Amino acid sequence: MTDEDEFRRTLEDVRELPCAFQKAVLNRQCDCSLVERFNLGERECVRCTDYNAARNCWALLQLFREKGRFALGERQIPGALPHAKELRLQAGGLQGLKAALDPDQRPKVKDIHGLAGRAQAAYGGLQRLPFEAVAQGIARFCGRRRSRRRP
Repeated sequence: MTDEDEFRRTLEDVRELPCAFQKAVLNRQCDCSLVERFNLGERECVRCTDYNAARNCWALLQLFREKGRFALGERQIPGALPHAKELRLQAGGLQGLKAALDPDQRPKVKDIHGLAGRAQAAYGGLQRLPFEAVAQGIARFCGRRRSRRRP
């Protein structure tokens, strides 16, 4: 068994409710009022503190995966995506949703749970969200730029 396998098994034991948007949270692209940060070894990890919110976020992420395929250039998403595409899907989708709700505000999402609740109230449920705006957010999102190394 490798160290990575042992890390993943230990992580699953201590993280009861995994955060659906953990890549976006860990990359400081988004934040949430219900996320709890903790360290496991030398790594930072996150988990959700509310069961119903976690279910809601996983449903939202699944809709992002279904509706954001075209923006990612994928015909279908049967399983895990590479890290950069998953980050783009999560952070870009949330930023697109925020832009649809607050077009005059900065796209930084400070509370994923609050954004999801406001979006559901404004549009009458997850299925009615403005997925055109979500797809545009996914297409526009670009993570941190690589720094150029000096010779």
